[in-house]
Amino acid sequence: MQAMLGDGTEVDLPEGVEEYIAGRDAHLYDKTDWMQSQVSVYINPANLPPTLPLEEVVRMLQESINCWSRYSVKFRYKGTTNVEYIPGAIVINWQTEKQLASWYKSTVNGVCFTRTNGDNNEKGNRWVEGCRIYINLDNRWLPDNYTQATLSHELGHACGIHGHNSNYGSLMYRSSMGNTQPTLFDFQMLDDSNPNYSMLHDRNRYLT
Repeated sequence: MQAMLGDGTEVDLPEGVEEYIAGRDAHLYDKTDWMQSQVSVYINPANLPPTLPLEEVVRMLQESINCWSRYSVKFRYKGTTNVEYIPGAIVINWQTEKQLASWYKSTVNGVCFTRTNGDNNEKGNRWVEGCRIYINLDNRWLPDNYTQATLSHELGHACGIHGHNSNYGSLMYRSSMGNTQPTLFDFQMLDDSNPNYSMLHDRNRYLT
C-alpha cells in the first residue's frame, strides 16, 4: 500500500500498515483506537496562508484540542514540524483545494488520513499509528469560526470517528456550519463514550 503526500510524493507503507481517509473510506473501516493515552499534535507551517498567523492557528488548535480531550484521547500541542507525518502523533498541514479534492474525490474543507498498524483484538478494530490532517488553504485562510470548526472536525476524525452524522449543525456533520464545539450527537460517535446529557453538562466533572 502506498501513501501520497501533499507534494505528490508517493511513499510505500510497511507491511501491515494501512491508511484511510476519514469520511470517504468510512465504509471500509469503522473505529480505531490509539495505543497511547496521550497523543502529540504538531503544526506544519509550510503552505500556511499569510492571512493566517501561526499564533492564531495555535490558539484555535488549542481550543479544538480542549473540546475533544475532555472526553476522548488526550491531545497535547507540541509545536511545529517540517514534515507531514510523524508516527504516534497528529500533524496539521495546509494544502490546496485541488489537492484535497484529488484525495477525497470531491471538494472538502479538510482531510484526515488515519494510518493504522495492527489489530486491536479486544475490540475488533485497528490500532492507530498516526494521523496527518490537511486543511484547505483556499477557503480556510482566516482565523475565524469556520477554520476552527474545520480543525475541530478533523480532530474528531483523529479521535476515531471515521464517518459523519446527519444532524445539521453538529461538529461531525459532513459540511462545516461554523460550530466549533462537539454536540451530544458528536460524542455519541466516540468509540468508548455514549454519554447522556447530564454527564456532558456536569461542570465539576470536566474542569481538570
